[in-house]
Amino acid sequence: MQYLIAQDTLILFYTQNLRSHLFYGFLILSCFLFIIKIFLIFCLDQDVYSDPEYQQWILNVAKKYNPTIKIYGSLKRLDTFLFYCYFITIISSILQITIGLIEQQWSILFILFFSSTAGILYIITIIIIHISMQSWINYLNEKAEKNG
Repeated sequence: MQYLIAQDTLILFYTQNLRSHLFYGFLILSCFLFIIKIFLIFCLDQDVYSDPEYQQWILNVAKKYNPTIKIYGSLKRLDTFLFYCYFITIISSILQITIGLIEQQWSILFILFFSSTAGILYIITIIIIHISMQSWINYLNEKAEKNG
C-alpha cells in the first residue's frame, strides 16, 4: 500500500510541478541550440575554415598527425553533435506532452530519464561550444598578431 502512495505522489508531483516546466524548458533549449548551431557553424566556416591559411595549416601540419583528416571534418562533427543535441531536446519536449500525459509511474520514470539524458547532453554541448569558441578566438587572435 505504501508503494501505491509513493507512486501517486510521484504522478501528482510530475503532473502539477514538472510536466509543463520541462516541456517549455526543453522547447526553449531546442530553439536555442538550433540558433547556436546555425550561428556557430556559419561563423566558423566564414572566419576559420574558409581561410586559405587555415586550410594550408590543415594540409601541412595536421596531416602529419592524422593523414585522414579533412579540412571541414571537425566542423562537420560539431554540426552533427549539435544536431543530435537539438534533436534530443526537442524529442524530450515532445515527450512531455505525449507520453507525459499517461499518468503511470513507468511513463514518468522514462520521461525523467530521457530528460536527464538531454540535460547532461546539453551540458556537454555547452562545454564543446565553449572550447570551440576559445579555439576560434585564439585562432583569430594569432591571425591578427601575425598580420598586425
